[in-house]
Amino acid sequence: MTDLSGSASDPRRPWGVLGTATPAAFSTPAGSKPVLAVGIEGVVADSADSIAVYEAEIGDGLQDLPATAAVHGAHLATGHILGTVVVQANGFGFLGGRSPFAGEVTGVFGQATERGVIGIATTPGGVGVFGGSVGGQASGVIGDAVDNVGVTGRSTGASGVGVQGENLHGGQAGRFLGPVAVEGDLSVSGVIKGNVEIEADLLVHGDVLLANRGGDIAENLPVASEAECEPGTVVAVDADGHVFPCDHAYDRRVVGIVAGAHGLRPGIILRPDSNHRSASVPVAMVGTAYCKVDGDKNPIRAGDLLTSAAIRGHAMKAIDSSRSFGAIIGKALQSWEKGRGVIPVLVALQ
Repeated sequence: MTDLSGSASDPRRPWGVLGTATPAAFSTPAGSKPVLAVGIEGVVADSADSIAVYEAEIGDGLQDLPATAAVHGAHLATGHILGTVVVQANGFGFLGGRSPFAGEVTGVFGQATERGVIGIATTPGGVGVFGGSVGGQASGVIGDAVDNVGVTGRSTGASGVGVQGENLHGGQAGRFLGPVAVEGDLSVSGVIKGNVEIEADLLVHGDVLLANRGGDIAENLPVASEAECEPGTVVAVDADGHVFPCDHAYDRRVVGIVAGAHGLRPGIILRPDSNHRSASVPVAMVGTAYCKVDGDKNPIRAGDLLTSAAIRGHAMKAIDSSRSFGAIIGKALQSWEKGRGVIPVLVALQ
């Protein structure tokens, strides 16, 4: 057996043993390909519990390690150790092998009482730790924990970002499968797509702008049996609290207009989870909604008060003040000369 030792005295070249090599090439069926040069190589014949290159500190419990190693180096002093296999009192790691937890083939493995793997980038744009995947359902980086945090991102600067996701092809930059907890301010620059349900209070310091919606406030009301109440219909309420298309002139039971006509959804719907949701319609009671009108008897001018007409589900101009009290639906916001149609109405029951 031949002993090989070395010492370093020049602080500019702090290595005891140095191996250098010139890149070579080897032949394959596809032709000659270059390979990386290898300064020191270790090879073992055993396939089980063997290590090609091994480094450790003295007194690290070597009796628990594999018995065979092609190259074995021992550090006489404590400190940071780098090598293919690294063992310290509080940590263990290797390059290339199988994970001792689940047996997966692993490129880099680190286990320690504090930090298993550390990657540090020293130049702008550098990457301390990189994880990538090629095709399929593979994941570049996975954090797995039991009753703890799988992945933690932390920034120590006021303008830094702890965790950032980016998709270079317009897809999703991040995805959460399960509940998400946010402690602190949430800044959103973009569009929130999908349904959002808020269980507690919502405090808005700016304006609430409703795009592609009507300017009305509607309430879900149950519909009477077999009643057809399409958007724009003037409805009245029966003795059981159900709405139906109004078919009496100056009907004091009138309660509003079914919202959603003219392609505009209701601006705000009250009681969306009403017990009568499966057989209910949103009835506009405040704001602007499109309404069915009849102008055959009396042409409608913008600003005229409207009441219920004898034509089913329609409104007409109110000309009899003695019958109008309690039967006014609102004010016309557009003129209608003759026949039946749909115009915007400022709903104001009175």
